[in-house]
Amino acid sequence: MAEQSNPTTSRRRHHRRHRRNSRKRKLRNGVLIATIAVGILTVLGLKLIGRGKGHQAEIVQRSYPVRVISVVDGDTFLGLDDGGDTLTYNVYSIEAPEIEQPQGYEARKYLYNMILQRRVEVTPKGGRTPQGVRVIATTRDNDDVADLMLRSGFAWYRNDTVNELRYIRSERFAQEEGVGIWASPDHVAPWEWRKRHVEK
Repeated sequence: MAEQSNPTTSRRRHHRRHRRNSRKRKLRNGVLIATIAVGILTVLGLKLIGRGKGHQAEIVQRSYPVRVISVVDGDTFLGLDDGGDTLTYNVYSIEAPEIEQPQGYEARKYLYNMILQRRVEVTPKGGRTPQGVRVIATTRDNDDVADLMLRSGFAWYRNDTVNELRYIRSERFAQEEGVGIWASPDHVAPWEWRKRHVEK
């Protein structure tokens, strides 16, 4: 006589098979998700590499302190870093009048009094130019040098480099107060002045 199967035993076997299958499905899903994640990260990495060395340098560079040893004009200075290297830095997003322009000397003097022989924090931004390294410069009191130059009326805001609302407000404040370059209705932006100077 054939042995009858025990319903309870059958259910237990069924549950054990179900749990094993469930664990296998979870494992397969986990492997699939991990594979997709690795693929996405790989694609993103390739995209970053493809943007060029200049872009990569901007991503990896961090802020560092320099001691200002000379001020060239209202947006350019020489800084000595902790490694003993001296570089020329341009304040990013602004342009001060050239020294030969009206208010050019005053703009240089204003920046001179602000940062000469002081430590400032510089953050590379916008790469290098023939004139130096473009940086966001911050004073020891955590003041943005570009913002101070704009607010004092000793620089133009270059909105083709960055769209920064506070810079727009600071330049507008100087215009409304009629200070610095905005004291004269005949002011000429330095990039326009350079064109005229080259033509002569």
